[in-house]
Amino acid sequence: MSEEPLILVERDEGVATVTLNRPQVKNAMSRALLKQLEITFDELAGDPGVEVMIITGAGGDAFSAGLDLKEMPQAEGLAAAAFIEEMIRTIRDPINALRRFDRPVIGAINGVAITGGLELALNCDILLASENARFADTHTKVGVPPGWGMSQLLPRAVGIRKAKEMSFTGRLVSAREALQWGLVNQVFPLAELMPAACQMAAEIRTRIPQMVKHFKKVIDGGMGKSLDDAWAYELQEFEGYLNRMLSH
Repeated sequence: MSEEPLILVERDEGVATVTLNRPQVKNAMSRALLKQLEITFDELAGDPGVEVMIITGAGGDAFSAGLDLKEMPQAEGLAAAAFIEEMIRTIRDPINALRRFDRPVIGAINGVAITGGLELALNCDILLASENARFADTHTKVGVPPGWGMSQLLPRAVGIRKAKEMSFTGRLVSAREALQWGLVNQVFPLAELMPAACQMAAEIRTRIPQMVKHFKKVIDGGMGKSLDDAWAYELQEFEGYLNRMLSH
């Protein structure tokens, strides 16, 4: 009997839905799953027929509980160092691949999104959550530093004080709190979450694809700049866009 795939991918009219598929362990991300995520994101990034990606988790109680801590080594010294070196490479790659996907990414947060699961969610462009979704950063509990952008993306999403509260305490934040804090865009009953994500993806697909990609680029590209520099960056990209249009 063959094992279930770690990642499920469905394509439907320009929308690719990527599902983390380890519901028996709350979609915890093993090294094998991380590698499959990297491969999947790169394949979708290279597919011009995919205009929007949706990321979600299998089952009704977890988007992802984060890294599979059962894979953390008990050994010390060289064995542990070799494992950590491998994990640094493995962990970095899926997020780099996701960031290479230059079209909108909707996170459909169906349940808990904890630590690495929350970081994966934060790397999405839009977050929709079910009413039973919960969010937590437990890096300070497990003793593993962030590597997927938690220290930078969470403060940008909820503000520096709320981010510090989440990261210092590691407490669970409800879907309603997440909505109030600006961590998620909208909250739905679980049964309505994926239809809502698909409806939003379909709405995005009615817009001019190149303009949607342009907005993603300039919004993300300007986030780390001062307002004056970001404004200049927008104008630079505006001129570049027009020049490319005229050259065709």
